[in-house]
Formats: sequence, structure tokens, C-alpha cells
Amino acid sequence: MKELLEGVDYFHERGIMHCDMKPANILLTNGGHIKIADFGISIIMPSREYRSTRYGDTRGYTAPEVELPTEKGFNQTIDIYALGMIADWLRGVRLSNYDDASPALRAFIGLSAAKKPEHRPTAKELLQHDFLTQATSDADDDLDRMLSGTVPSAN
Repeated sequence: MKELLEGVDYFHERGIMHCDMKPANILLTNGGHIKIADFGISIIMPSREYRSTRYGDTRGYTAPEVELPTEKGFNQTIDIYALGMIADWLRGVRLSNYDDASPALRAFIGLSAAKKPEHRPTAKELLQHDFLTQATSDADDDLDRMLSGTVPSAN
């Protein structure tokens, strides 16, 4: 998840909004590194205040503000929402019960997938989240349980 967030932070810092983050657009190299794919509908934002109304509509990863569009549009927080849903999908793939996840993972998902875009942190802020930085092995345990022996299918 950290490497995925680093990638999102990289393109967000350069004014790019992916607009279609989902498991199928996350590739794994032979060396085990994450690559983010399919920038076909991404948007280069002319300013930090820029808002768009164009988005790839992948059910389950689409932010609420896209589902109920308004005149003011949306911004990079739609990618953060999708990351929260991807983290929840990974949790669901490997952990049968939400309560089996560490409190840090549950908080990470809750923040990322907040219903209101103004409540979602940036990718840079999420990189500092306890789920990724805590000194205990809770995050590693969660990831081991989520990914042990399998690589999520991209379909």
C-alpha cells in the first residue's frame, strides 16, 4: 500500500488526477513493485483549485461526489477515495472479518474512503498514517494476512 500511495503522491504533486484507480489498474512487476496503469482518462490539472466533472465510472471505487455530481465538480480526492476502497478490497480478499484487521488498518480505510471529500487526507498525509509507519508489526501482520501466498487478480 505504501508503494501505491507513493505513486499516487508522485502524480498528484505533478497536478495529475488518475480518475480511474481500481485493482485492475495496479500492476505488479516481477520484482514485486507496484506500477499504476491506464492513465487514459487522467486529467492534468492546471491549478490546485481545478475541479473536473470527468471520471471513469468503476462501481465500488467511485467516490460519492462523482456518483452525485454537482456544478463544482471534484478534485484529486477521488483518487484517495478509490485507494481506500482498494485497501478495503484487499482486506476483504484476505481477512474474512473486518474486525480481524488492526485498528490502524480500519482507521486508514475509514479516512481514505471518507464520504465527504474534504475529510480525506492527501496521499502525502496518508504516507504518514499509523498503518504505514507504526513501530509495531500490526501493519505487517495485516499485509501478510491480506496477501499471503496470493497476488490479487486484476480482473
